[in-house]
Amino acid sequence: MILYLIGEAADWLRTKGTDQWASPWPNERERDERVSRGLRDHRTWMVEDDGIPIATISCKPDANCDLWTESEQTDLAVYVSRLVVSRSYAGQGIGTELIDWAGSWARQIYGARWIRIDVWTTNIALHSYYQERGFSFLRFCDDVRYPSAALFQKSTDDIRPADVTRLKEKPDLIKPGQSIRSADLCTPVMPEAWTSTPQSTRVSVAYRVAQGCAAAAMPFKILAKSYAYLPGLTLLRNRRLFQLPSRQR
Repeated sequence: MILYLIGEAADWLRTKGTDQWASPWPNERERDERVSRGLRDHRTWMVEDDGIPIATISCKPDANCDLWTESEQTDLAVYVSRLVVSRSYAGQGIGTELIDWAGSWARQIYGARWIRIDVWTTNIALHSYYQERGFSFLRFCDDVRYPSAALFQKSTDDIRPADVTRLKEKPDLIKPGQSIRSADLCTPVMPEAWTSTPQSTRVSVAYRVAQGCAAAAMPFKILAKSYAYLPGLTLLRNRRLFQLPSRQR
């Protein structure tokens, strides 16, 4: 399902004069493994609208040390990636709310000061998208082969309750230093002010799937269905759908 959303977004980006996601980076196998790893490590979430998968986001407390300096890592943050919204739901503020949802809960669960994201280096329109949503451009990361090297951040203090009106579920976000399994992540720099917080409750609607399952695309006619409002917006953790339950088909 996540790969379907990525593919749909890639097709749309090709019409926007950018090379973002023109081909999987660095190749399809490694791209798919990153997606799978995000699911295995409990760092990926999906949004459903009344049973229809419509968006995804990944978030973690530990930085990619090829991009973020040790000095920057001394501030607690939530690092978001793979934010994708179905084109059928574009323009409804779901992406913005997902970002603020991640930042708001990261602040409450482990004291995150920042929402941080690395953005496709050459996609200037996407840079503007984040700046219009309160992000500040920090810098381009030099001397890296990684294609998303434009670094942005937003203070979690800027998030108001009114910014997250539809996503009410409390996540059990991974905390700094907890269950770090991904080989491409460095050991996080732990601020002296960091203190442990109790494990938060799991999202009541969260589902798990067995490891090793391959993501599958939903029929386009299901995803293309649009609504004038979002009656059942629900956030799911680590859920990959292979077919809709019979009541939703």
